Amino acid sequence: MVKKICILIGLLVLVIGCGKKTSLVPPKAATPRPINDLSCELGEKGAEFSWTYPVKSVAGVDIDNIRYFRLYKSMASADEYCDDCPVKYVDLLKVEAGNVAPGDTLTVFDPNLTPRHHYTYSVVSWSGWHDSRGSNIVSFWWDQPAAAPAGPRVEVGDGFLALKWQPVTSYHDGSPLVEGALYQVFRQVAGGEMVAVTDKIDEPLFVDQGLVNDRKYSYQVKSFHKLGETLIQGGTSEVVRALPKDRTPPPVPALLSVVRVDEGIKVLWDTVTAPDLAGYRVYRRLLTDDQWQLVGKTGSGAFSFVDLDQKACVQGCRYGVSSVDSSPQTNESAMSPEVVFD
Repeated sequence: MVKKICILIGLLVLVIGCGKKTSLVPPKAATPRPINDLSCELGEKGAEFSWTYPVKSVAGVDIDNIRYFRLYKSMASADEYCDDCPVKYVDLLKVEAGNVAPGDTLTVFDPNLTPRHHYTYSVVSWSGWHDSRGSNIVSFWWDQPAAAPAGPRVEVGDGFLALKWQPVTSYHDGSPLVEGALYQVFRQVAGGEMVAVTDKIDEPLFVDQGLVNDRKYSYQVKSFHKLGETLIQGGTSEVVRALPKDRTPPPVPALLSVVRVDEGIKVLWDTVTAPDLAGYRVYRRLLTDDQWQLVGKTGSGAFSFVDLDQKACVQGCRYGVSSVDSSPQTNESAMSPEVVFD
């Protein structure tokens, strides 16, 4: 199992070696290979650096004699920085290596970053003979984080949810944001892990489609902004939750005819096709009345209904039929074209 050693940088530490150099030339077998996997993860509060304890010397021999690592840092303001300017490093931190072994990962967090400055980092290892050559370079711009997206809300649809939030226009301290904000949406499904479901987007809107109706979905939105080529991570919104709902009714039935039978008045219609069809509702109203009355319900396989109240249509009446689905909302279609019985 790879061991991970984490160190938090508090105050910047300047460690200066001193002493008299000897004429000894360390053998290549004892000099560590340069670290080539220095990486950086930017967060709201600073930068986290990681690298791996080398396993070979420059001669290709296995080593385990590294005494310590030195992390070097350079910074320049936006007015001072240029691509071709020489890098002036400060000896930021000495990391003792006595409790780590070849192949272990070391992690250092630097919270001491100044807004609108460019930073460059490198790390070297020392085996007791002399330092290795410098590692690969990590560089980035740093700025204060943008404010968290505010007012997230969800509009519910059939198989989709539309997430909206207020545009971010300021830094977390309330000052105006210089660059435009970007956003990333994270989603949690039914109590699972919150994972990113978008790349960086520039509009305060995300429509999440292809969802399962009546399943719980939770969302958060994180803000970002760019300084140079560096993407600065901002704040994270509150969590909002919603369930997509089936709000699409089945098709409208076509009412075919109304006829008198021995039992009463028979209403016939043309059946509809829908995967969630639950059945039909039959309505009646008098010719002299605008108020519809529900007189019957049927299953999905029915195509007729007999109204047993023959006296209700002595002076004539109208019939209409609607279809309903099996969703918890029981979506109902519009009524069919009505048919007169007199």
